[in-house]
Amino acid sequence: MKKRLVSILCFVIALCVLAGCADRTKSEKEIRADLEVNAEFFESIGNQSISIDSIAILKRQTNKKEKTDYVYVDIDAQNENVILHASYKLKYGLYNDGWLLDRVIPESRETWMAKAKKGMDVEQCIAHWLEYNDRDYMPVNDSHENYQISSIEFDEEKQECHVSWKDTHTHGYEIKESTADYYYRFNPRELDWDLFDHSWGEYDYEWDIEGTWFYESEVSFEHCPEMRNDAVSIKKNSDHFNIKVTRSIYDYVEHWPRSEWVYKGTFEDEGIIPLNLPSGEIYIFGAYWIKLEPDGIRMGLKDRSMDGYKYQRISPN
Repeated sequence: MKKRLVSILCFVIALCVLAGCADRTKSEKEIRADLEVNAEFFESIGNQSISIDSIAILKRQTNKKEKTDYVYVDIDAQNENVILHASYKLKYGLYNDGWLLDRVIPESRETWMAKAKKGMDVEQCIAHWLEYNDRDYMPVNDSHENYQISSIEFDEEKQECHVSWKDTHTHGYEIKESTADYYYRFNPRELDWDLFDHSWGEYDYEWDIEGTWFYESEVSFEHCPEMRNDAVSIKKNSDHFNIKVTRSIYDYVEHWPRSEWVYKGTFEDEGIIPLNLPSGEIYIFGAYWIKLEPDGIRMGLKDRSMDGYKYQRISPN
């Protein structure tokens, strides 16, 4: 009988202890553990993975009759990108399993303090590029596909990031390059980067024209046979192209019953062409003019028709 009474007493005590544990509100350590697995908390910081360094309970309002516990906390947290000091209002509800976290509500975002530890990474740059180019910031070629990031510069003191993009666009023999510069400022309330300025550079032209070129048609031009057999050799130097033209020289001989062009020999002419000569612009060297176009080069004698003749590359250097 005595043993039975002792067992009943122990059971009652255990129930009281369990009830007291279930009724006990969460400590700072327990609240931190709840936040670290709470989706609403991570949504409030842009779904970034972050580690909570410390948590401080500022005040709380517990109503066991209503089975609610409102807890006001400050947290310090960080990841590899940001350092964060933020405030939250947490709502706990009392259930059979104890106090469970129901809501995580950001408090006073305007007082949040956050600082970027480093500049934007490549993934962020691409995401922001697509976001802003879907608005009014279309790049010069209306596509991000040919653009590559050339540099990312981070000013920690100003909390600004400068992202430079470079577009290399090949069209036939023409290589066009342009730049797009985007300037971002870190937003401590959104823990993200806001675009505050941008600029686009003009196209810079370069040409893939090294090699040997001949007049692309086999048709004999009676009015200008000296262009018919020209060979044009182009080689790239550090800041210009060297061009060499080997031209057949003819004299027009009139005699009865028919006049004809008589071959007299060859003549060589040399010159230079700028690496970034704009497409379609006429450039004069020696006895010739030349015009670079995406589908080849066009040349002519400067004292003849400015229509010129189209040349085709036979072999690249």
